Amino acid sequence: MKKLFFFVALNFTIVHIYAQDLQTVTTNGNRTTNRIVIGSADDGISKLQVQGGVSINTGLTNTSVRPAILSGTQNDVRGRSNTSSYADDGFLRLSAGGGTNASQKAYIDLSGYSQIPDMYQNIVLGTFGKERMRINSTGNVGIGTKNPQSLLAVAGTITGQSVNVTMAGWADYVFHSNYVLPSLTELDAYIALNKHLPDIPTEAEIIKEGLNIGEMQKKQMMKIEELTLYLIDQNKTLENQRQLLLNQERLLFELSNRIKKLEEKQSE
Repeated sequence: MKKLFFFVALNFTIVHIYAQDLQTVTTNGNRTTNRIVIGSADDGISKLQVQGGVSINTGLTNTSVRPAILSGTQNDVRGRSNTSSYADDGFLRLSAGGGTNASQKAYIDLSGYSQIPDMYQNIVLGTFGKERMRINSTGNVGIGTKNPQSLLAVAGTITGQSVNVTMAGWADYVFHSNYVLPSLTELDAYIALNKHLPDIPTEAEIIKEGLNIGEMQKKQMMKIEELTLYLIDQNKTLENQRQLLLNQERLLFELSNRIKKLEEKQSE
């Protein structure tokens, strides 16, 4: 008498399920064939159907280390192919909702090795029968896209209260004494020829490559700091011109007084 590789805990009694017992009658009178139904509800399809909670004991305690991820391990719920008990190149889906309308289901798909690219070692999360997020075999996460090309790819709008971009280096080198600030004449000539600011990507580059937010923030800060230096230089020039005008006014005033005194002497 060959036992199957699972047992059912019912009313605190361990009930072994034998091969010849797989044709049973449920409490609602339906006869099952090669299926196990625990509880009064029977959909007439599922090989194992449980009405109520299901508890899985992995044999681990709160001091146990994480089990190894190996082919055929027994500490998990596995989706395997029908090749052998050690073949983990299977498919596992957790779904809920829907009823007779499959498009209403929320689901999680876990797939192993597969020759179908869409099924190759990924995790897919979906709602209303549509994929919403995917983690592919390389660890890239895609939201709204099935083919993420980076650690996080979002095909849509991202909304948040703050974004913290970590990066090496900043644009403060503009304020160093050895930084060569282009003259406004040179800048004017560059813009006339290239139709964009120096060190700033062109429209064609942005369309082709996208926009690196952190790098662009650094470049924009560099331009802000250069503008600040231009303004400081312009302010120094204006201040020199103001002082020159004041000196000229003082000289004109003194000259006017001398002329007035000469005129007074001549009139005496």
